[in-house]
Amino acid sequence: MSNTNTKMSLSKATNVAEEINNIDTTEKKTNDRISAKKKNVPNSKILNLIKEQQQARRDAELKADEEAKENQRLQEESDRKKQEELLLLEKKREKKRDAKKKRIQRQKQEGLYLTKEQREKHHRAQIQFESIGIHVPPRTNAQQSGIQKRILYNDFQKTNLSYITTPSTEDENSDEENICEEDSVQTKDILRAPVICVLGHVDAGKTTILDNLRRTHVQDNEAGGITQQMGATNVPLDTIVERTKMSRKLISRQGDFMRPGLLIIDTPGHAIFQNLRSRGSSLCDLAILVVDIMNGLQAQTIESIRLLIDRQTPFIIALNKIDLLYGWKSNKEKDVESVLEEQDSFTQNHFEKRYDEIIVQFAKQGLNVALYYKNPNPNEYYSMVPTSARSGDGMGSLIAMIIETSQTNLAKHISYTNELQATVMEVKAIHGLGTTIDVALINGCLSVGDKIVVGGQEGPIVTQIRRLLIPESNQELRDTNQYENKDKVMGTCVVKIAARDLEKSLAGLPLFIARTHDEIDYFKNEIELILTTVLNSFKLKDNGVYIQASTLGSLEAFLELLKIQKIPCSGVNIGPVHRKDVLRASTQLENDIKWATILAFDVKIEKDAQDYAKTMGVKIFQNDEIYNLCSMFVAYQNQLIKENQDKYRHLAPKRSETNDDQTTTIENKDYHIYYNATPDTESSLWIAIKNRRTHSTKSNRIRTTRYNILTFIPKNLFEQFHRIANIYFAILIGLNWVPVINAISKTVAFIPLTVILIITAVKDLVEDLKRWRSDVNINKQKAEVYDKTLQTFIECQWQDLSVGDIIRVRIDQTVPADILLLSSVSSEHTCYLDTAAIDGETNLKQKSIPSCFFNSIKPEEMNFELQCDPPNDDIYHFHGRTILSSGTNIYSCDNNNILLRGCVLRITDYIDGIIIYAGNQTKIIKSSKTSSSKHALIERYINRDVLFSSLILIFLCLLGAGLSLRWEHSFGNQWRFVTFLIDNPSIDAASHFFASALRFMILFQVLVPIALYVSLDIVRVLQMYTIARDKNLKYEHPISCRTFTINEDLGQIGYIFSDKTGTITQNKLVFKAVSINGLQYANRSELPEKIDPIIHHFLTALAICNTSFIVHEHRELMHDINYQPKYEGDNADDLVLCQAASDFGVRMISRSAQTIIVRYIDSTDTEKHDIEYEILCLIPFDSTRKRMSIIVRVNNDIFLYIKGAETSIWSNLNDSNDADMKLTTEQHSLGFAEQGYRSLLVAYRQIPLEEYENWFEQYRFAANSLDKREDAISDVATQIEVNLMLTGLTAVEDKLQEGVPRTIATLRCAGIKIWLLTGDKQATALSTAQAASLVNIPQTINSDCTPSMLTWDFDVTTHTHMIYYSSQLIEMDQQLGNRDRRISNEIRTGETIARMSEVIAAQTHPVCLVVTGDDLSIILQYKPKEFIRAAAQCQSVLFCRVSATQKRELVTIAKSVFKHRILAIGDGANDVGMIRESHCGVAVFGREGSQAVAAGDFAVDRFECLRYLLLVHGAWCFTRTSELILYTFMHNCQYVLVIFYHQIFNGYSGEVSIHSFYIILYTSLFTVLPQCAAALFDQHVPAERALREPQLYQYTLHGKSYTMSSYWINMFDAVWQSAIIFFISYYSYRHESEIDRLSFGFSLVFSMIITSLIHVFLQTRRIDWSVVGSTILSFLVFLGFTLVFDATCINCIPAESPYKVSYRTFRESQFWFTNIFIIITAMLPRFTFKCVYNTLRNPFR
Repeated sequence: MSNTNTKMSLSKATNVAEEINNIDTTEKKTNDRISAKKKNVPNSKILNLIKEQQQARRDAELKADEEAKENQRLQEESDRKKQEELLLLEKKREKKRDAKKKRIQRQKQEGLYLTKEQREKHHRAQIQFESIGIHVPPRTNAQQSGIQKRILYNDFQKTNLSYITTPSTEDENSDEENICEEDSVQTKDILRAPVICVLGHVDAGKTTILDNLRRTHVQDNEAGGITQQMGATNVPLDTIVERTKMSRKLISRQGDFMRPGLLIIDTPGHAIFQNLRSRGSSLCDLAILVVDIMNGLQAQTIESIRLLIDRQTPFIIALNKIDLLYGWKSNKEKDVESVLEEQDSFTQNHFEKRYDEIIVQFAKQGLNVALYYKNPNPNEYYSMVPTSARSGDGMGSLIAMIIETSQTNLAKHISYTNELQATVMEVKAIHGLGTTIDVALINGCLSVGDKIVVGGQEGPIVTQIRRLLIPESNQELRDTNQYENKDKVMGTCVVKIAARDLEKSLAGLPLFIARTHDEIDYFKNEIELILTTVLNSFKLKDNGVYIQASTLGSLEAFLELLKIQKIPCSGVNIGPVHRKDVLRASTQLENDIKWATILAFDVKIEKDAQDYAKTMGVKIFQNDEIYNLCSMFVAYQNQLIKENQDKYRHLAPKRSETNDDQTTTIENKDYHIYYNATPDTESSLWIAIKNRRTHSTKSNRIRTTRYNILTFIPKNLFEQFHRIANIYFAILIGLNWVPVINAISKTVAFIPLTVILIITAVKDLVEDLKRWRSDVNINKQKAEVYDKTLQTFIECQWQDLSVGDIIRVRIDQTVPADILLLSSVSSEHTCYLDTAAIDGETNLKQKSIPSCFFNSIKPEEMNFELQCDPPNDDIYHFHGRTILSSGTNIYSCDNNNILLRGCVLRITDYIDGIIIYAGNQTKIIKSSKTSSSKHALIERYINRDVLFSSLILIFLCLLGAGLSLRWEHSFGNQWRFVTFLIDNPSIDAASHFFASALRFMILFQVLVPIALYVSLDIVRVLQMYTIARDKNLKYEHPISCRTFTINEDLGQIGYIFSDKTGTITQNKLVFKAVSINGLQYANRSELPEKIDPIIHHFLTALAICNTSFIVHEHRELMHDINYQPKYEGDNADDLVLCQAASDFGVRMISRSAQTIIVRYIDSTDTEKHDIEYEILCLIPFDSTRKRMSIIVRVNNDIFLYIKGAETSIWSNLNDSNDADMKLTTEQHSLGFAEQGYRSLLVAYRQIPLEEYENWFEQYRFAANSLDKREDAISDVATQIEVNLMLTGLTAVEDKLQEGVPRTIATLRCAGIKIWLLTGDKQATALSTAQAASLVNIPQTINSDCTPSMLTWDFDVTTHTHMIYYSSQLIEMDQQLGNRDRRISNEIRTGETIARMSEVIAAQTHPVCLVVTGDDLSIILQYKPKEFIRAAAQCQSVLFCRVSATQKRELVTIAKSVFKHRILAIGDGANDVGMIRESHCGVAVFGREGSQAVAAGDFAVDRFECLRYLLLVHGAWCFTRTSELILYTFMHNCQYVLVIFYHQIFNGYSGEVSIHSFYIILYTSLFTVLPQCAAALFDQHVPAERALREPQLYQYTLHGKSYTMSSYWINMFDAVWQSAIIFFISYYSYRHESEIDRLSFGFSLVFSMIITSLIHVFLQTRRIDWSVVGSTILSFLVFLGFTLVFDATCINCIPAESPYKVSYRTFRESQFWFTNIFIIITAMLPRFTFKCVYNTLRNPFR
């Protein structure tokens, strides 16, 4: 106290002196100002200023004198008190001396006394060994020189060190001197810094606590568990004073700090480093046990508790991570007790709940704990301090508790003593210092020049201290830190010692100071003993690896890890790898090459040892992390196994001889990603940049281009010649080059195919250039990737990323690859995504972190393995599992944890994730490459008619070849005088016949219209373009057309298979009512004031049993009772029921991956009660179970809440449910269904803990499976979803879409039968079907052919006869049961279908068949086709409670039975199979995701669009395409027959008078454009009339516009037109000598072209500007080409010079008269037939 008063007095005197100096300074400045302004200031003011300054000076001097006297008085009083204390202390020491003298005399008498030198040696050695946790076995009697026992601290009441000694011949006086010396050194007033050790679970925030205590940032770089070494830090007193300013009230001496600081020991946190934690705890005086408030006591926490209790070490509990409590408000400037009082009531309740759980967990360990400010008795209760290392809350209170405990209860224990207690913690080589050792000095002192003894690799090392270095305050002993030189250091501190011969020293052993030679020998023996003891305790095997470690502790930890990994060890050593170590390891070469391995942990490898290892074949792995060494060895072991398999692969049996198909499949399906957090020797980013051109499959560089500079021409030609048309024309061109069969000009023959190839190549090149530019832009986008070498996130390009990289995505950035979410800044472990670029949906999606990363602050510093599906195109499913490096648990991952490439991060600031699929292997890119492969029914007709045309072609070729051969033989022996006959035709007649046939094949090639397929594709694409732009099909979205090959099928739809919810209904659900406990409620006001448990459970189930998530728009208002969050999600039922629960006063206000917080509001809206539910398991809805459930824990009780279809839950109810309540609920369900409402049953059950734990093990196994995971989860879920307690029923309304009744009625009148497939129950489906005009068809009001649209009277309907399959089945069972009670399902089903077919046939009214899902499953198993044929007789069919699989199977079977095309329409994922399987799949843009849209051939906004799509566009497309096909066949035949007729008059020589250019361009340029225009714009019936008279659709439904008869009629018309054109022209010019061959040929071409153009006008039913314009344009193209070609081509083609041919011909009047007559005569039959047909039989009149 006197010292304190003296310090205060000196401080006051110093302040007075400073005040006087300030006055002097002020006076001087004032004088200067006075002199400067003397002329301007009055004299009176100057005098007053001087007087005031003098008075202030006198007052200050008087005050200084008074304070000096007071200081002197206080000093005298302090000296007097100190003298009294010294006298009192001397009396106590005198008593101790007397007691010790008596004890020594007693020991001498018993022969147990040691000399002072003997006692001191053993005493110092034993203290060192105990301080590092090493147990030395007792010596024999001959070796034993003393026994020492240290009385440990117990129950926070430690006593001073006392010793029991053994006999000695030393005299009593020397011992008395020693006693006095000990007593004079160890006093309570001289305290050393206590040693503080932080223990706890690796993820409890231990390293963050250390960082906060030391004011360091180790957690940002590497944690203690990662460095795998013990660390120590000096914390000075000024830091402690500053950190505890808010918690001084906890220190009993009111801020008087008696101890000089703290020494904090850092131990590794991983499981295998228990030995280092044990040694760290043995060094400490006080421990901090870190407990995670969110997870409680974990395995390593319990291990630390047992360790501290065994060592009787006191500890304080840091209840860490309080900032994770819901709504926590941080304030690190206040004491944590005050901060807790300022929290909201819910946050306090949350804290109390977690705190109570942890109290129970400590009680199970036999310990009493209490909050530090509520601790009733510190001797019985361990104090617990709430902390948050990240925010700083409670850290001041924690440090204050450490100070208070160490200065009171531990005062004697931490008294300073001269006994040396030092441990070597680390051996390091530092530039400029050489090899140094880091020493933790607990007691005693070290000086430069002291001779020390330490442990070494080859025995004890004796050396002299050259330098003592201590780090800066709050800094660990690291190579990069600054040090301060000291001549002498005293405990407690950490110090770096520089000395000679430390290169081979070992860490983990004690350090001794030897003063004599005897002491050197003694301490060397002690160290040899402990080394021998420890090394002999290691269990080695005959076969195994050889390990080297840097320290004794790391060697023990390494062996522990090898034991866990089941890797045997044959030898160990400490220190660098030398040649002798390699020699020892090489002995394993005789056993197995894999064991000839050295695992070197944190040690260097000598150069000669490395060279020797290569020579001997010994493998050396070196790394600074234990886990990596094990992984490297396992990888090496697997590589050796694979090499052996490859080596002997040729000896393996063939697949057919072995039954290992399944094994091969599993190997192909394996996809592993191993993330290793060890820094690379070279930056992974730099490696990726260097290897950028390798195009690894795991690189994120995308390449969607098909070609490059070298491959464009060959690859493009190769792809184009995959088309049969190009191959066909190429073969004919090749044949034309054969001189014998040459028919047309070789040059001209090349033109059509060359033009097609060039145009296609240019188109492909332009498209590929666009893709290349897009690829470049995408690949060069910026991203942030974690670089393990730099240990931070750095910027790079997308193309430099690869699988296994950890990337950071910030808000509003696009995800560059498919990643697994690892961390999020959101406290809920979630993030929000905008997926519009992937699925077109605008609502946000929520993704969560896998459970294994919940407590991980930096997952990029963890080692883990991910096993998942191989890259695939399914963007809606993902199956994976994560295995951490410890290998103890396997954690499942699903689609909820995946972020796909192309998504945009919203709301969340940033997230981190690991790339699992990169580049072209990402799901979105793979899915974009898939396309439908459907073909229209009309293509079958085309193939049929192509076959007929081919037969005609063969017939003409053979006929022409035969007539040619006959004509040549007619010359007989006179053939020599015929100039154009080169060989004797009688010789080798077969070759002549074959050559002639090939020649005619070249001439008649267009008779088989291979080019029709090209024209058809072009027309279909343009038709699809016009459909997509039709405003009648656009509402919120325009119609999406994905498959252009089935346009014509829209006009031939005979059956529509339709989903109900979201397809014909709006899927905008409206809450109507609930039935709870047999009572019906429509709103909250009807609920009773007192909520009973059933109502509570019902509303809780609605609030939490869903997949909805919350988007907080005003999070700051969350604590307001009226706060209403915004719910988002994909499931409309979940959203409306969750909102309904909120309206009833049970409101979900927060949801994370682990917890749900529900707010219960009383009926008066004045009080609220928030309850937190811990999510244990969420089992999603699936079509098999037809229900979803959630398992939660609240107040240590476990509940299962479930909702689903009545049929799926009713059978699982417990027998103890009230029968009346069940009956009433069933009646309410029927009433809801009759009103068209959708209903779900809600139930719950309480699950015992043991039952849940047993079940969860099965669920975890199912969730971790990669194959058929959904089926496995469904099977396991059915085991827990039993014994349910019924709570009630929900009712929601899903209104029909606008225009659905009118659309269905119109389609039924068009002859289309509609089958409705729904998952709803039968009553709901019937109500919806009746409202949608599917059961009773309304009557038309105006049936006349007025321009007005068709209207319906829905009050006057045609009666529909209902047939229920289940009723038919019951009647059949009764009949069959009378005959034989053992009837199989196959017979029952067959007989029922036969009877049902008879009943349907006997009905005169329309029939509607109703089938349930259970009955359908039996039907599909035994008699599917028979049932489809019987159901086809009905006008409509309703399927209730059907699954997605049943929908798909129905469509598949119906395709094989029906001759008409089938259209399937739906909006959800359960409709995808049905849509893909149908002939034409139509998806509806809905609220259930975009899976259906992605699978559909067309996508529309509403069901109503079908009316216009089918009746208008479908019919138009079919008739237009039909006319195009028939036109092509006819005019090609006409052209061929004209050439054939010409052969009659030229001896069948194959020569033609038509120029080669006209032969080629006639069908490809001059006549094709008008018909294509007609195929795009012709309308066989106006749109208004097609909608008004739907029965007109049957014209295309039955394919009347394109039949076999229509094909042959056009062929006969071609015969007529070709005959008229040729023969009239021939006989007109026969006697005209001025007309040459080419002029005659031009006349034929002119007639054919004009005839073809006029034919389009006669064939087209609607002539508009497109047809007229294209016809005029075609004629102008022909005319222009002719005039230019005839004027410029003189000798361009040998023997075919067309020079001035057309000019001469046009001047001839005969040419014009002849062609006019030919055109009229040729078109007269078609015109006449058209007129008669339109008058008598045209259905569109």
